[in-house]
Amino acid sequence: MPRESYVKRPLRITAGALLTRRGAESFFGYVVLEGTLGAFIDAEGDKPLIHDGEQVCFKRGALIGDTAIITDKPFIVTTRALVDTTVIEIDAREIRRHIRGMPPILKGMLRVQAERVHQLVNDALHTHRSEVGVSEALLFSAVIGEAWIDEKLR
Repeated sequence: MPRESYVKRPLRITAGALLTRRGAESFFGYVVLEGTLGAFIDAEGDKPLIHDGEQVCFKRGALIGDTAIITDKPFIVTTRALVDTTVIEIDAREIRRHIRGMPPILKGMLRVQAERVHQLVNDALHTHRSEVGVSEALLFSAVIGEAWIDEKLR
């Protein structure tokens, strides 16, 4: 298991339980190790986020809350475990501390990209045009998360 200061612990979520709630402050982000989390557009987790006719799901390698951590904004979607799921908990304060220590140009680039992804998803949720924002955000999340798992856990 990785020992970076921002990695807190593996967390097991039973099927049906909420992991994040839309609008809640992001104290932690998560990397999915196994299982599946569904995305929902309401805080209660009753209205699934639909993309291409199917519910948006987060599977192995997906980052959850990454843009919320970087932008210091609330979670943009609610996530609920569709099956028993294991995630790694990432401490938002530690990530933000590491970001503060970055050179200004890198810090700015990271923040701009995170703001763009956050805005794409937010716009998609409010205009029902998920084909652009959600696809780009999920692709970005999956690539980064899977690379992290490959490096740290294999």
